[in-house]
Amino acid sequence: MVPVSAESDPTYRTVTLASGRYEAVNGPFSVELVNQEDWIAFGDLTDDGQDDAVVVLGVNCWAITG
Repeated sequence: MVPVSAESDPTYRTVTLASGRYEAVNGPFSVELVNQEDWIAFGDLTDDGQDDAVVVLGVNCWAITG
């Protein structure tokens, strides 16, 4: 889940990354996987016996004025 605006109480959206990136077709919004060494961690976060991953995402929201 990522925020879809830069407001103090934003709404959130689920996105699917392709090659580490997502760009909204209908608006000024993008998400990118921060690809830095050691910025990903694996472990069982939900206590279900399966490893989960934690990554850092860069989210860009910008307003169109006109």
